[in-house]
Amino acid sequence: MTDRPESSTQQRHTIVRRLGELDERTMALMRDITGLASRLAGTEFATITLADVEAMRVRACVSLQDHDLPHEESFCARTVTDDDLVIVPDARNDPRFRDLPLVQQQDGLRFYAGAPLRSPEGLPFGTLCVLDRTPRDGLNEIGQHVLDHLARLAAAYLDNYLALQDARHQRQHQAEQEQILDAFSRTSHSGYSLADAEGRIRRISGFSSHILGYSPEELVGTQVVRMVPEELRGTVREQHEAVIRDGKPRSGVWKLMHRRGHFRYMHISGERVTGADGEPLVFSSLTDVTQDHLRTRLRNERSRLLERLARSYSVADVLSELLGTLPRYSSNAVAAIAELNGEGLQLLSAPALTAEQRELFQALLQLPGSPVEVMRQRDWLTATPDLQRSSTYAGGELAARAGWQAMIWFPLRHPDGSQRGAMAILRDQPEPFGDDETELLADVVALASTILETGSLLERMHYQANHDILTGLANRRLLRERTTRALAGARRGRSQLAVFMLDLDNFKMVNDSLGHDAGDELLNDVASRLLDCTRDEDTVARLGGDEFVVVAPEVDRAGAERLVEKLMAALSNPARLGGQAVTVRPSIGIALSGVDGDSADALLSAADAAMYDAKASGRNTYRFHGPDMDRPIATRFQLQQELYQPEVRSQLATELDPRVDRQDRLVAMEYISVWHHPVQGYIDRAQLLELAEETGQLHVMERLIVEKMAATLPTVLSRNANAVLSVRLAEITLKDETFPERLEQYMDTFGIGPRQVEVDVTRAFLHHDPQLMQGITALKSRLPGLRLAMYDFGARAVPMIELARLGVDTAKLAPEWLSLLTGTNTSERRRAETVITHFRGLCQDMDMTLVAEGVETPEQRDAAWAVGVHQCQGALFLEGAPLESDGTSG
Repeated sequence: MTDRPESSTQQRHTIVRRLGELDERTMALMRDITGLASRLAGTEFATITLADVEAMRVRACVSLQDHDLPHEESFCARTVTDDDLVIVPDARNDPRFRDLPLVQQQDGLRFYAGAPLRSPEGLPFGTLCVLDRTPRDGLNEIGQHVLDHLARLAAAYLDNYLALQDARHQRQHQAEQEQILDAFSRTSHSGYSLADAEGRIRRISGFSSHILGYSPEELVGTQVVRMVPEELRGTVREQHEAVIRDGKPRSGVWKLMHRRGHFRYMHISGERVTGADGEPLVFSSLTDVTQDHLRTRLRNERSRLLERLARSYSVADVLSELLGTLPRYSSNAVAAIAELNGEGLQLLSAPALTAEQRELFQALLQLPGSPVEVMRQRDWLTATPDLQRSSTYAGGELAARAGWQAMIWFPLRHPDGSQRGAMAILRDQPEPFGDDETELLADVVALASTILETGSLLERMHYQANHDILTGLANRRLLRERTTRALAGARRGRSQLAVFMLDLDNFKMVNDSLGHDAGDELLNDVASRLLDCTRDEDTVARLGGDEFVVVAPEVDRAGAERLVEKLMAALSNPARLGGQAVTVRPSIGIALSGVDGDSADALLSAADAAMYDAKASGRNTYRFHGPDMDRPIATRFQLQQELYQPEVRSQLATELDPRVDRQDRLVAMEYISVWHHPVQGYIDRAQLLELAEETGQLHVMERLIVEKMAATLPTVLSRNANAVLSVRLAEITLKDETFPERLEQYMDTFGIGPRQVEVDVTRAFLHHDPQLMQGITALKSRLPGLRLAMYDFGARAVPMIELARLGVDTAKLAPEWLSLLTGTNTSERRRAETVITHFRGLCQDMDMTLVAEGVETPEQRDAAWAVGVHQCQGALFLEGAPLESDGTSG
């Protein structure tokens, strides 16, 4: 039987199954990403979903219930299917979505935008989406880019999580609280003006003139065009003449000049009226929309700056750009940002200040009565209109030397409200900060806080996506990037690059004997020793498990020998784990650029082959890559070829897995074929059955099981004459028309009936194979009473009708349920207890036996009995009960 590549649907479901229940740390990061997406898009809701077989699984959400949805009821299923950005301005007007329950319900969802999460191979397996109950025009180009970028970050982190899922994760980072810019209420003031046909002002209200810094008397008799910038005067004159000529009203937003040189934005509506003498005049109403205009501009600036931040991760550059725009919002003003640390406030960014002014500003921060103390009591501290004459601020002399005459301070806060620093607005004239101006500056300050917090989050996300969680070393992604960069440098400098692939010998023994915490401690110790042996320009990475890589630029073969001897010596010293000295030595493979490869992948592959050669040579040694190592070590093809060799069969074994009832009586024995490979190690029954099917060696597995039965059956039946013998068979065996006859012969040989034989039929449900179903039906017809079993119960979707139709007798819980029952998460444990109780009731109703499989510890056994399973199976029940009188392993 030949291998067939998985379909994209199967690959997607494989990814989602592997993700399973994410740990709290990863969930927190997903929530951070959804919170960030919601804020950047300005929507009420955001979610991250994964495309499972029958539903879209919600993994993180903002302001929505995190329940899963069937594909046909979900927006996100369409995003995964289309593998592209999907934008729905109004779902009620979209025939694809208008009938969804989420849309039809009261206050239903109207706006949706979703970006696919893709695997490194480009396969979509989920979505990051933003939603709102209010329809929108869509999502602009920047918003689309940011959403897609965040989706890529989420997918990168999930990919990193999958690659390192065997590692011990640190506790979840505290989730970043959402920060929302306060919307300050805006007061709209209106005024008017009256101008003649030549554009001379006849009359103007006090509001209209004062807002431009004039008295009404100063403007009467002057030209209207005097109030606008020179480049707009021709357009204003044409509009004025058009109103006089055709009498049609004109309106729009115009930029007017303040007396001090800055601009005000006015919405002006003009229409023709007739004066007392019949003269045509233009009456205009004027509404100050400066704040609205500047806020709109600031919102656009916010989107642009955050998009830049998402691209570059440079907080300093983006802050400098923001502060450079300050004169738009406050005339004659510059700004400085200071951050709070252990030494007080320290200047962080002040692009408009000279070097001397920066020194003077830092000196201001150190004065007694620091603004930090005052700002703890209120939102801002202002020292205007004349800072140099102020008796309440001690920095007047320093301010005078810097040329500042007015100053206003704003706090910069963390999402939890705690203070992270301050922002000062400085002005070279003794001019008060008006209320509207202060509110707008507060928005600028809030944006600065958002940039700082978002930058911190993006930096953490970028670090976590490129580093190993346990050791802090580079991960596979960063390793490949640095190796590629180092290779480019080596080519330019005509030097060599050495790559060392390192694997710890017998590391599994540490985990098995001392526990995973000790294993994690050892991995961190190894990481520290590798860093101590290498230079700053070298890269040390962990690929997962106990596999490490060192990349050393400008190192030839002689240098590589010196470094590897140093590494071997450093790792030969015992490590102290929980008060116990433990020695774990490495096998190291070495590859050199220009000799063994000219790309990152080629060098890593060559070093990996050399490392396996070192292991095959007795371990605790190193090998340079050679021509004889070009073939991949122990590939699937090699395993297939080895399986043909008679001498390899001595490495094959059949293990026993006993099953007991609540009285600790042996009720069944499962026979499991495995391969103890000298290089690859333990090859489990699933992989071995696949190899045997592909090579036509199933008869070898069958013979091993029969031999094991012959060796153990007398002891098994002596403990329980009615004990059930359980086997898992390959699909091809179950489809073989001759198998029922052979099985009947075996039962006659051992003197047992069909009710004492249990055959696993799980694959029939997974593959929905009619021929497989027919084979099972034929088997039961020939051997009435034959028992059928299904493993991994509760871990995958199973059609209940098929369970009932085939008459499955035994349901074996997936081992993951035991992990939940004995885990430290109380809520997960309680949910698992509830679900398993439901399973037990279902099994009782269908006359099935519920079995807890994979029981290895008394704690697992006690937890299984506590939730009411009928039987337990696992290695725990082999202890103290040898089943073979001759002591052989079969």
